[in-house]
Amino acid sequence: MEKPLLPGAAFCMGTARLGVTSGIAWETAVAGPMVALTPAPGPILSRADRTDWENIMSITSAALRSVALAAACVAGLSAMAFAAPLKLTPADPQPSGLKPGLSVRYAYPSDVKSLGAARNALKYRVEQGAPLTGLDYRDTELGQNVLTAKRAERVVADIRGYVRFDAPGVYTIDFLTNDGLHAVVGGQVVGEFDGRQPCEETFAVEVEVPKAGWYPLKALWFQRTNTACLHMRAGPAGKRPKWMPDAAFGH
Repeated sequence: MEKPLLPGAAFCMGTARLGVTSGIAWETAVAGPMVALTPAPGPILSRADRTDWENIMSITSAALRSVALAAACVAGLSAMAFAAPLKLTPADPQPSGLKPGLSVRYAYPSDVKSLGAARNALKYRVEQGAPLTGLDYRDTELGQNVLTAKRAERVVADIRGYVRFDAPGVYTIDFLTNDGLHAVVGGQVVGEFDGRQPCEETFAVEVEVPKAGWYPLKALWFQRTNTACLHMRAGPAGKRPKWMPDAAFGH
């Protein structure tokens, strides 16, 4: 029995003869990325022929799903490549007399595994913590208190303040976090990870800073167990982001 040919990467109008299975000639009608398999005119299909037909349709369906997935991936990557930077909104009016660092409130839930759980914890008992010196907190040792909190594990931090950019332009921003983080600067989400992980990067985000000055910053962060970290990095687009100095933050 001659094996039927598989539909190839045909993306033009037309009809192609695939082969012969149990004496039945198979054809495919191709229109753009759409492929339709039909038996060529002939006798009624036998049980064996119907089995061959079902097998071919199964293979073709899988092939089309792969083509569709690849096309979606290419479209998504293209959209990302040409997406405009997120435009940040500066504080208005610009603050004066800021204190160094960032304000922080803590919640100490019995457990926390997600940003949703972290937000929920802040609805109950919350304690004001000592201000953060900035956003450059290296991975802790086991048992070491995190940020300025009073314990090492199961900690939620609600961080508020401002970050200063010294010049307008397009910047790349990312964070290193352990565990979860949702960070907003100038009204735009610039860092997010909803889950638990070692001290690793968030996806880098390109932002447009329209003018030099202070930009409002809000961040929700949580630490479940073991070690913890939180860093913010930024730099001109096309260059590797660098650690944000403590002097760039105020509250």
